[in-house]
Amino acid sequence: MCFAYKCFTHSAESIRSAGGRATCLFHYDSKRILQNFKELVSLDSPSLDERLVCEYIKKYLKNLGIDAVEDNAGEKIGGTTGNLYAYLDGTIDGESVLFAAHMDTVEPSK
Repeated sequence: MCFAYKCFTHSAESIRSAGGRATCLFHYDSKRILQNFKELVSLDSPSLDERLVCEYIKKYLKNLGIDAVEDNAGEKIGGTTGNLYAYLDGTIDGESVLFAAHMDTVEPSK
């Protein structure tokens, strides 16, 4: 999130209509990102058992007002979690953007 006094990307009207805050892809809250990272890496999520991370992501998206749908791919491969899909309608003309990531983690080697 960026604030009016820090962001030259958003118009004053768009910032006022967003309650003084406006979402911006070019500005970020490093403390929030670090906190999210710490929470995610604290969750066990080996391959085929990514349920904790999936639930974390679904809750996080829901708190942002974004619906997420999980398919049944996990059932088909013997895992605990399917693929998670979330869609966010854009507000400007342009090409679509896709973000993709794994929910499993590599376990430490011995």
